[in-house]
Amino acid sequence: MPYTIVLVENDDALRFITRQALLILDAEVIECVHAEQALQQLQARPVDLLLVDAALAGRLDGLQLCRRVWHGWPEVPVILTSRHALIGSAVLPTHCRFLAKPWSLDQLLTAASACLHGDCGHWLDGIDRTAPPPAATLSRHDAEEWLS
Repeated sequence: MPYTIVLVENDDALRFITRQALLILDAEVIECVHAEQALQQLQARPVDLLLVDAALAGRLDGLQLCRRVWHGWPEVPVILTSRHALIGSAVLPTHCRFLAKPWSLDQLLTAASACLHGDCGHWLDGIDRTAPPPAATLSRHDAEEWLS
């Protein structure tokens, strides 16, 4: 397989679905539940892409993992996913891009494919990062936070 993708997601069902989708890209997908496992994978083998949930259990959350990867493996692009669409690119390291949950299969594959082909910085063009996600995807807490 030409690409190695490390998938870091602590939700078992979502990790399974995401893995199945990424296999379409003819990639080896290594599944991790915690950031620490992802760091071990980065130390053990070449990795072409890291796909990380922002809300990870353990010592490091997804954003902290992005920052660690930036310092240790700046050549590895990272896609950070979260249901909190208010995470802006201003807080992300330059090699890290944001993909709001719930993402569609097309959005996931477009983002991953672009990053694997060295164009991780451009697949977000045209997306308004300041707009809230559709109301149906907001939790009550998120909606209250957005409106405050």
